[in-house]
Amino acid sequence: MRHSMCELTAAFELLAVQSPKHYPNSMKSPKKNPGKSRRYARSILAVASVAATTGLLAQAAPAAKLAICLTPPPNSRQEAFEANYQDRYTRWGWKRIQHRLVERQLEHFAEDTQRNLSLIPTQVNIDPIDGYPADNAVHPNQSGYQQIGTSIYAWLKSQL
Repeated sequence: MRHSMCELTAAFELLAVQSPKHYPNSMKSPKKNPGKSRRYARSILAVASVAATTGLLAQAAPAAKLAICLTPPPNSRQEAFEANYQDRYTRWGWKRIQHRLVERQLEHFAEDTQRNLSLIPTQVNIDPIDGYPADNAVHPNQSGYQQIGTSIYAWLKSQL
């Protein structure tokens, strides 16, 4: 059964607001951190959303080569997080989330041999100091976007 992107997005949003007890065991956080199960579920949903999208793209164009850019790291400056999020998020907290999200992306997509799917390690080429403006925690500046673009270009060249 094919679903539109709007239907998939609505389904993921619905799952995101349910309590963790409604998730299958594979989506629950470890017992030692029960308070983090909502964040854990969100990381699962983020990966599931990408998986659903790539699945739809693979159905529409089976011969297409697809790539997923791994989540880049945040700005290295705590001041940027204070400017954007006040006291809601810290750099260290977001770095932990980003690291876990990349782990989930690798776990889910690294062994996907049924599709022409590659992973682009954008997180290794972006400079978290000079690649971000001083006042933005997670969105790179022009230099940072060029660094991400360089990673994507290298992948494209490797596919030729």
